[in-house]
Parts: sequence; structure tokens; C-alpha cells
Amino acid sequence: MMLGSMRVGTGLGSPTALFAVLLTTVLPAVVRFNLLRGTRTSRERIGQLRDQTIESELQRLARQHNGRLTVNDVVMALALPTSQVQERLDAMVRREAADIDFTEDGVICYTIHGEQLNAALSDAPRRLPDA
Repeated sequence: MMLGSMRVGTGLGSPTALFAVLLTTVLPAVVRFNLLRGTRTSRERIGQLRDQTIESELQRLARQHNGRLTVNDVVMALALPTSQVQERLDAMVRREAADIDFTEDGVICYTIHGEQLNAALSDAPRRLPDA
């Protein structure tokens, strides 16, 4: 568009011509750039949400199993690949949100801990937070 207006000889001297060039070339380029950048950001956000959801499900399962989970427990309950479950549980161990134990049979068992889990496992009456 900008090249076309230059060939015609109108130039960018008049405010109308300048506005037309900005409207037809610069604005679409800026919008396109922001859309492409937003796509990458939304993919990262989706990945973060997926990780948070898996961790929430791990906490829920841990409450059901008195704080102790095996990889097989999680794979059967969540229908996730073994490698992904192993990575998530190992990440929790690195963040000190879980500990590794072994059962008498030699199976690796993860002991999940945290405020939510401890509150769910305790027999103490729960109090609603002050509003």
C-alpha cells in the first residue's frame, strides 16, 4: 500500500495520506505481531495450567492414600504416561513437597506433604478463614 501511494505521486505530505498508510500497513503489522506473541504466551500458560492441574490431582490422590503414593497408583488413577508421572513426582521431591520411601516389597513410595494435605489428614477441626 505504501509503495502504491509513492508510485502515484501523492506522497505522505497530506494528513489523509499519512493516516491511510498508517491504517493499512502499520496497524495490521502491529496486530499481527501481538497475535503471534500471544500464541506463544498462551502455550506457555497452558503448560503451566496443566502442571498445576496434575499437581492438584496428586495432592487429592495423596489425601485418599494417607499421603503415600506409588507411580502405579497415580498412573492408574490419572491415566497419564508413567514417564510423566515419574517426572512430576521427582519434581515434587526436588521442591521438597514430597519424600521418597520404599515399601517392604522394594516399591518406591512418595510421601506427599504440604499444608493442604496435612490439614486434610489431621483430625483437628477446620476453621474458616476470616473474611
